Amino acid sequence: MDVSAGYPAIFRGYIQRSAQAALETLHSAGPRLPAEQREQSLYTLEFALNLPEAWPAARELLINLGPRLDRAGLREEAALFLQRGLEQCQAAGDLAGQAEIEAQLGGIMLAAGRMEEARTLYSASAGRFAALGDRHSQARALNDWAYLDVLQQRSESAAQLAAQAMSLAGPDDRETTFGQFVLGCLAMERRDWTAALELFQQALAGWQRHDDPVMIARSLSNLGMAQRGAGQHAAAAHSFHQAIALMEALGDRVNQALVRLNLGNLCWAQGEPQQALALFLQAEPVFRQSQDELRLARVNNSLGVVCLQLGRLSQAQAALEASIALSRQVGDRRLAANALDTLGELHIQQGDPTAALAWHDAALAELGELAGQPGYAGLVADIQRHRQEALAALRRP
Repeated sequence: MDVSAGYPAIFRGYIQRSAQAALETLHSAGPRLPAEQREQSLYTLEFALNLPEAWPAARELLINLGPRLDRAGLREEAALFLQRGLEQCQAAGDLAGQAEIEAQLGGIMLAAGRMEEARTLYSASAGRFAALGDRHSQARALNDWAYLDVLQQRSESAAQLAAQAMSLAGPDDRETTFGQFVLGCLAMERRDWTAALELFQQALAGWQRHDDPVMIARSLSNLGMAQRGAGQHAAAAHSFHQAIALMEALGDRVNQALVRLNLGNLCWAQGEPQQALALFLQAEPVFRQSQDELRLARVNNSLGVVCLQLGRLSQAQAALEASIALSRQVGDRRLAANALDTLGELHIQQGDPTAALAWHDAALAELGELAGQPGYAGLVADIQRHRQEALAALRRP
């Protein structure tokens, strides 16, 4: 049943004009949208999605509003509206709109830890854009898919997808810049800090050329991670603080929390566990509220490590167990293995080396399918070293 059929002609005209006005407001607002304007835009969109003749304006309003809802941490709300938009596209035969919404919805599924749904959406989006001859948008969907593979340690596939995306884009295209970011992530996985620094610096320069403050902020965070890996701790802290300030100005709560997580890990590495703990406790509620299970797994892992160091053993155990469950759910076996290994260390502190050995063995089993992947050998060596400590404790009278 067409809900809009009962709308009087005057009201239908009002909805169309309101949708167009809301779209113009979005364009003039810049990257950060005040909460009042966001709520007004959502109110208008609610009606516009029920009115077929308002679809062109409603489509653009939805596509422009989706990323802003994501940055504000309103992912569940964004997913509901995008799903409705997807249904409208299918009903209207709007293939371009469908491809764009599939790509956005893929990002929300990724953050929610629904990786296979995200993969299906990215694949469908890339295929649809290819059929439409839209090389730029096809490259964007391929890059998003590549980043998903980075997160799931599918390094070879991620590199191939990024290369395909960059082959579709020009040297100064935004998607070439995003491809550099993906390749930088893969370089970090290999602990090739020289390559990672170069690629992330290239990506940052690219986003500055494109005058994209959202991606500039995210690139500063990535650069900080590479600087930390290269031992450039002061430079890393500077990059993280720059990113946090820029994300605050943009109202990007979720990625600001991610940078706080990265800065907390840097503080921990520098022997500042109390500062690290404070940063982790700032980040955790944001990930929980936005249902970002991928980052929630990471922050719980970090909380577990720092709480263990501070002697807060029950808090450490709860955080590590949460990280293991979430890591398995989102398909990050390395993170799960890391948390299992830390649980083994916790049981050593509790004077139970037998239980510690069981956790270390579980960590090794978790890595079973990842042999040969970047980072595998180093993590196995760490677990084996901790396992030897547990065996030594077991032999002591």
